[in-house]
Amino acid sequence: MNILLLDNRDSFTYNIVNLIRKFNNHNLEVISVDDINFQKIAVFDKIIFSPGPETPEPEGVMKNILDKYARSKSIFGICLGYQAIAQYYGAKLYNIETVCHGIQKYIYVKNPTDRIFSGIPPVFKAGLYHSWAVSSKSFPPELRISARSSDNIIMAFSHVSLDICGVQFHPESYMTPSGKQILYNWLKE
Repeated sequence: MNILLLDNRDSFTYNIVNLIRKFNNHNLEVISVDDINFQKIAVFDKIIFSPGPETPEPEGVMKNILDKYARSKSIFGICLGYQAIAQYYGAKLYNIETVCHGIQKYIYVKNPTDRIFSGIPPVFKAGLYHSWAVSSKSFPPELRISARSSDNIIMAFSHVSLDICGVQFHPESYMTPSGKQILYNWLKE
């Protein structure tokens, strides 16, 4: 399986790489958002949008990848990548009152049939590093909420018909003990 990890200039990118390399039979390539070659993306089976700083660019690389590959490739967004997917489908972001940088919170699985949560307890701890969140008020019908935090912020979603999902929390963080299993669940199909 060929996996593209789109690096959105984030220090956590290589933590994701190290987690994925623990699983066998995957050809993983990390490409910076600054160096992306859209013709080369065709060879990948799965795409991960990494975390990154600030908020997603409305007309940026992740939007262009979704335009071209949302219907044909498995896509997983983490933090900024998750927000980019949500925005692509029409969700709005808002600045949260209390910034969560290096905070661990309880996550409540709302849709246990989502494959990324297979074998994951209905309540688990996860590491958060964000100051923006996806609004429930403008949540698009194409996406299904899969998990929320203890303060009711949307923490995960999946597309209702396409192989696209995302998480606001960081599965690669040591503060997310179930993170390795979540990534494995996404990769195993």
